[in-house]
Amino acid sequence: MKGEKIQGEYKRVGCLTAYPYIMAMANEQLLSCIQTIQMIDQLREKWPTVLNEPTFLVVQFLDSDFHGTANAGKQKIKLPMEGPHLRAGLVLHEFAHILHASQGIGGSNHGPEFVKILDLLLRDWYLS
Repeated sequence: MKGEKIQGEYKRVGCLTAYPYIMAMANEQLLSCIQTIQMIDQLREKWPTVLNEPTFLVVQFLDSDFHGTANAGKQKIKLPMEGPHLRAGLVLHEFAHILHASQGIGGSNHGPEFVKILDLLLRDWYLS
């Protein structure tokens, strides 16, 4: 599966991940808005030192066809309402953008540095 397109993920990210099977599983798990908020709360508790204290993150739900974005400067994640695009993999992906930017380690939005952070989140999600 390594190097193959993973449904719901950018091809480059799917090629760089150390955990393609976990990424595929996360992108198959549909979430409700309530489950999404609970998941983000758990992520914020698990990674509090990376986000400036106090940990603050705005989550905005948009149209069901929306695919998701993260604005690290505003610590804001935009996600789709319940539907085929609101998946655990998307939440982890967008949260990884917030962590990547807050660490100041450089690299591109979907480059190796970003994917290393995403892989940490994927592994943690899988093991929980």
